[in-house]
Amino acid sequence: MITIATFASATDAHIAQGILDENGIPSIITDETSAQVLSIPFGIGGIRVQVNDEDFDKAQEIIKQLDLKKI
Repeated sequence: MITIATFASATDAHIAQGILDENGIPSIITDETSAQVLSIPFGIGGIRVQVNDEDFDKAQEIIKQLDLKKI
């Protein structure tokens, strides 16, 4: 798995994940629990969305089109 984007909020990460899913790209969200446990708006280094290596190029194009707050 490779990080495709890092977000300041879990909401934005989940929106990105949903759009990737709609386009047939499986993904996972990491570091969301850190944000919840530490009660801060984002985990250490942000909340990451990761995809399989072979989906990176297509996922990158999709993520670039989204108007979400990335860090």
